[in-house]
Amino acid sequence: MRDSLSDAEATQRIRAQIPLGDKARRATYVIDNSGELEETERQVLDLARKIQPDMARWMLEWVGPPLILAAVVGWFLYGLKKGYMGDVMRYVTGA
Repeated sequence: MRDSLSDAEATQRIRAQIPLGDKARRATYVIDNSGELEETERQVLDLARKIQPDMARWMLEWVGPPLILAAVVGWFLYGLKKGYMGDVMRYVTGA
């Protein structure tokens, strides 16, 4: 007995699973761990290199948005200080 399941319940749970071949066909990435440990480790490292974003993409996705937000907030605060926002709001609202 495992996980408080009877043999019949365990067998039923196993039979209810999607076949391994179907899972592999649906997966984006598959690591075959049926061979030697070194081969599995090589597959894991290869996959990690493949899916790790390069520096330029990382900068665009993680550093870019906060910088853009800071620029917009800075522009807005500058406009408030200079008195431009009243003109902008009148233009936007049509008042």
